[in-house]
Amino acid sequence: DTSKKLPAWNKLRARLHPLIYQSLHTLKFERPTKIQEATLPISIAGNTNIADNNRDIIGVAQTGSGKTLAYGLPILHWIASHSVEDRQMRLLNGVPEEEIASRLAALILTPTRELALQVSKHLSAIVDSSSSENKRWASIATITGGMSEDKQRRMLQGHRGRGVDIIVATPGRLWELCRGDDALARRIKTTRFLVVDEADRMIETGHFAEMQHIFALVQRMGDGQDGHDNDQEGIPLARILGGAHDMQTFIFSATLSKELQHNLKRANRVKRKRKGQNASTVEELLEAIDFRDDEPFMIDQSTSTRIASNVMEVKAECLTKDKDLFLYYFLLRYPGRTLVFVNAIDGIRRLQPLLENLQISVQPLHSQLQQKQRLKNMDRFRSNKQPSIGGSAVLLATDVAARGLDIPAVDHVVHFQIPRTADTYVHRSGRTARGGKEGVSLALIEPSEKRVWHDLCKNLQRKDDLASMPIEYTFLSALKERIALAKQIDQATHTQKKASHDDAWLRKLAEEAEMDLSEEEQDRSRDKKKDETKSVHALRSRLTQLIKTPLRARGISAKYITSGDRDFVDSLLDNRQHGSLIGLQKATLHEDI
Repeated sequence: DTSKKLPAWNKLRARLHPLIYQSLHTLKFERPTKIQEATLPISIAGNTNIADNNRDIIGVAQTGSGKTLAYGLPILHWIASHSVEDRQMRLLNGVPEEEIASRLAALILTPTRELALQVSKHLSAIVDSSSSENKRWASIATITGGMSEDKQRRMLQGHRGRGVDIIVATPGRLWELCRGDDALARRIKTTRFLVVDEADRMIETGHFAEMQHIFALVQRMGDGQDGHDNDQEGIPLARILGGAHDMQTFIFSATLSKELQHNLKRANRVKRKRKGQNASTVEELLEAIDFRDDEPFMIDQSTSTRIASNVMEVKAECLTKDKDLFLYYFLLRYPGRTLVFVNAIDGIRRLQPLLENLQISVQPLHSQLQQKQRLKNMDRFRSNKQPSIGGSAVLLATDVAARGLDIPAVDHVVHFQIPRTADTYVHRSGRTARGGKEGVSLALIEPSEKRVWHDLCKNLQRKDDLASMPIEYTFLSALKERIALAKQIDQATHTQKKASHDDAWLRKLAEEAEMDLSEEEQDRSRDKKKDETKSVHALRSRLTQLIKTPLRARGISAKYITSGDRDFVDSLLDNRQHGSLIGLQKATLHEDI
């Protein structure tokens, strides 16, 4: 009974299949998000509650607003409402009788592997929550680079070779598979739904050409296509009929300019082309889509600042040499799960050993890691138990992680280096405060970045009037000592590794030349290694001792807790005292501001 178990969904002007209601109840999705409320009544076919449905949609909403289910539920509703037999079809005249497959329900295109896997995970959760043990009522294949092509081809074949229901893919790998698989190209032609998630990101990740090829596959016959003389990259399109006339297209992103939204309306596109105006790259890409609607339904729920209202933005202006110090202070003062963004991989390689030496749990995420390692690092960050006991868990990332990733319970985002574009800043900040929770976005600004920060604020159409991060400066000198030791350990460890490498290289040369190193040389090398190891061990012991010793704010007595300028006995008895910074109470940045 949806009226009792899911009253908010029941009031929605969109009727969903009972299997989906069952999943929503099981997963405790008690009410639709704003973007879902706005789009579902428009996008779901056969809705008797509203006349204007089954529409193409262009949706703009802040990250974490529920865009995945805004396009995912109509797809799953269509699958659940049509039996396998209803969806079986001969793909093409002239294809052998035995080559029969179910119509492809949806093709979902994402800019990154991580986002593709995340979308598949969300849709699979809906399916699995209402499926029997032996049979799922919808099948999903994730097609991305970095994984076995043979395995992905088997996934695409689906149950009994009838084809998978939903394909979630990055454009590069999908087009690569299409070029050698006519059957896959034919199925894409039949797709009932086409989804482009994070549309503007597609350009940044270099998918322009592949996207155009894929859009050409689902284009209807006409507009100069005669169906007999088309060939793209080895796919004989002469043997493939035009795209389905009832295909629905969903375009979702966190950022699409007002001008671009206006120009995407078909009348405006034709008018602008006739006047010879230039299109932006994103605009050119989206214009390649053959929308079945003359005028797609536009929904823009982005805020005026383009940052979610539940994200508190703060800044900290500091010298370049003090950035490490300010980051360390922030991680100690406000424990939790923190996503730290840098602009280049070199920044990760420098910060990771520094934070590890300071005994902070840290995982790297960047494009040079293998896919399996990236997924493993994200899982470690998600499952880290340190935040629950007052520590910090850190994910150090380049902007490969800035788009679309849904990492639950990220408390803070730190822009260790200011991004070059406003869009990147918006998407970085959107990794926190997801699902209606509060979050923090902290920008660490050094003098050389002030102009970039000013331009960024200008592009976001706002003043540079963010609150500054509150800092108890009496702790900084002690934290500086820890950081200096951590850097010293990193340097000594690096020197050790280099010396070991040089020693191994020398031994190899001696062996190849059939020469023996003198015992004196070998003894000298061993003694040097022992001394270096002993030195590093002493530095680590000293740093460990410093980290174990709680720091006291000015005015706190080391001997008598009731004396001094600050009275913190009540907060100590109430367990409100900060664990490692004596004199400060436990607090979120929201509370301190």
